[in-house]
Amino acid sequence: MRGLELGLRDLVWDASRALLYGSVAASDEAMGNRVVEIDPATVRVMRSWPVGGDPNPLALSGDASRLYVGLDADGTVRAIDLDGGDVGPAFAVGTLPFRGETLRAMDLAVLPDDPRAVAVVRASTASTYVQGVSIFDDGVRRPVSTLEGSSTPVHAIAFARPGVLVGAN
Repeated sequence: MRGLELGLRDLVWDASRALLYGSVAASDEAMGNRVVEIDPATVRVMRSWPVGGDPNPLALSGDASRLYVGLDADGTVRAIDLDGGDVGPAFAVGTLPFRGETLRAMDLAVLPDDPRAVAVVRASTASTYVQGVSIFDDGVRRPVSTLEGSSTPVHAIAFARPGVLVGAN
């Protein structure tokens, strides 16, 4: 078995291109703070994108045109245009009401029928306190979020089909 010596934090499979995408921790000396595209047949990094502070969760759109990455260091999310190779601007996940604490993306899921919309599990940067799930359209948060301040937080999300988001804790 061959492997790459990378500090990967998350990994997603792109079936349309037969490639893997990984988020590389800030602590990795060679490729830190980047998202990498890996060819599993050759176990080589094909492309990489500098995305900023400590990339973590990844989510690939259903049409494989966009890859979203959550950045733990500053509580933002960025989208990578996989066809053009451009990294889009960062958008903030939010702050914890009454405390002003920055929230980060604990998990991400792209809406199956809209590559420009992403669901985000919003969590505290200082702990695992979850502040609900919000959907962002081109970086703009929709006015309604789920489970804000709930005692049964959702830590992982996935779309079962368009319009049905499933969460687990």
